[in-house]
Amino acid sequence: MRAFPTTAPSSRLQTVRKPCLKAAYHTNSFYSPLANVAEKTSRTWLPGDKLKKALMGGYSPIIRTVDLGKEAEYMTSLEPRQRICYYPGKLHGGIQAFYLDNLFADCCRGALTANLTLSYLRPVNPRDPLSFSVWPVKVEGRKTYMEGCINILDAKTGAMTEAVRAKALFIRPKSGSA
Repeated sequence: MRAFPTTAPSSRLQTVRKPCLKAAYHTNSFYSPLANVAEKTSRTWLPGDKLKKALMGGYSPIIRTVDLGKEAEYMTSLEPRQRICYYPGKLHGGIQAFYLDNLFADCCRGALTANLTLSYLRPVNPRDPLSFSVWPVKVEGRKTYMEGCINILDAKTGAMTEAVRAKALFIRPKSGSA
């Protein structure tokens, strides 16, 4: 079985293949699209609970009740210090799924994610303004079908354009089940 390194060979790439139990200091470069240069920063790897808090800091979506249930919108701009990019200027797809799943779950309180499908249409730069939207499509008994998207600012037109499309199925547990 092949062993995966904990750091990529390039000084501008950083990957984690296993959770860190102890804080370990690494010197890495983050790409700065504004200055078009790599910034050297020293940082500490965080355990899962602290990483989630760093990712979700300031998380406060706008949730509205609609005919089929609830829909939500959330605007944010992320920072490289949140340790979420695998490649310069590219938001990791798992983080995109993490945010969308949290929004879906906020709209389907008490239900569990049964299926989450994402279509990545274009790269997402975490430093650009990001708009997350989710909405219900259909409700059948305990099942709620949801759709959502991540919109990014199009540099050419200045308008928000769809970068990620998502579909999800949430199921409420049967009454009395744990």
